Amino acid sequence: MSRLFASFLRLMVCALLVLTAPFAWADRGRDGGDRDDTGTADRDTTDPDSSGYDRDGPDGGDQDYGDAPDYGGDGGEGGDYADAPEGPDVDGAPENSGPSGNSGHGHDGKDDHVRHGRHGRALDHHERISVWRNDAGERVRAGEALILTSRADIARRLERRDLHVVESFRLETIDAIAVRVAVPDGMNERQLFDALRQADPKSIVTFNHVYDPSGAPLMLAAVKAVARRHSRAKVGLVDAAVDAKHPMLAQVSVTARSFDPVPKALPDAHGTAVASVIAEAAPGATVYAANVFTLSIEGQEIATADSIVRGLDWLAKMRIAVINLSLTGPANPVLEAMVKKLNARGHILVAAVGNEGPHGAAQYPAAYDKVVGVTAVDAKNRVYLYANHGDYVDFAAQGVDLRVADPQGSTDTVSGTSYASPIVAAKLAGSLDKPDAQRASAAVRALAAQAHDLGAPGRDPVYGHGLID
Repeated sequence: MSRLFASFLRLMVCALLVLTAPFAWADRGRDGGDRDDTGTADRDTTDPDSSGYDRDGPDGGDQDYGDAPDYGGDGGEGGDYADAPEGPDVDGAPENSGPSGNSGHGHDGKDDHVRHGRHGRALDHHERISVWRNDAGERVRAGEALILTSRADIARRLERRDLHVVESFRLETIDAIAVRVAVPDGMNERQLFDALRQADPKSIVTFNHVYDPSGAPLMLAAVKAVARRHSRAKVGLVDAAVDAKHPMLAQVSVTARSFDPVPKALPDAHGTAVASVIAEAAPGATVYAANVFTLSIEGQEIATADSIVRGLDWLAKMRIAVINLSLTGPANPVLEAMVKKLNARGHILVAAVGNEGPHGAAQYPAAYDKVVGVTAVDAKNRVYLYANHGDYVDFAAQGVDLRVADPQGSTDTVSGTSYASPIVAAKLAGSLDKPDAQRASAAVRALAAQAHDLGAPGRDPVYGHGLID
């Protein structure tokens, strides 16, 4: 009897151990520091509203950055590029009933490589960027602010206020220092913005906005190549990493520098595709490629305002006169300060107008004054269905069903304003070999005179001045 009772007790003990084991492991997971790696910081995520932007400097006056000496030469500031009259909406333009150009087809204006992550690239979660939306609905880098200041001692000033400087770097082009500042625990963005303005009332304080590549692939028939004359042009490219060894880039030379926070970024589909369009439009050219894109925690291809201005600063140092930006996003005062200075120095910035649809919000940097905005058309000169419309559309170029390079030596067929803007950039680069404000203005006016008028007579918000081929 005693043996039976002892056996019964052993069975009961074993049963209790089996039943309580899962709870013990669960407690270990909670107490041992395991985390749900969503990338969202454990802090108050209340964002300041759009009125919190300090776009105009102190006392309502324009903040003047850019006291660095201008380039030598006989170029002046230059006037507006072209003042052709605005035209009415083009009859017969594709109708688009969906919000932001979606037309109910689920199109989000992004390249498949943007939606699904970088070609051949796998990043750990800690290497990716966390993104959220501020009160204005704009996508920004989570948990930080971006400031632009002329104070050399800004880092010490911020540290004395217990504010953590993530990174600071000098932008020689505008003779200023850009600083990324983390939102401290117990403080939200609105409070951080106020603290930064107190530390330096003359600084520009803003979000570190996020930008997307502006292309959308459609697997359709490829376009026949057009013979191009050999070019010695230099074209700047602010985009993702380029596969310089791709056969379609054999006729151009590529000089690259990466501003991706992840070292040794692999070649990317979007950057390689845009570079191959330049190679097709200007064989023999030299492409100066600034890689400014990385991946978000969600696996989306993004660039931040700080990486874009760093890429532009490098291209300015290299004296590259014409720079293509096939990316889109919201207005950002730090980016705007860089754009203004480059324009004043005689650079031409060419940018995709975006793929948010005819009624989509204005996209930057294309919508900035004096930036050349480019839309896309198909082989029959019909505007791309998802292209943005607006008074910042300057030119149209073929950007529908283009055969382009894809990493690892393959090709793809794509559509989007991303692939139209490098055609215009290559054309302008053939006319401007070095930054010069007067010659830059003249080059854009001459291109407007050569453009094939499409749609309503004169300049219009769909095609701009017309088609460049």
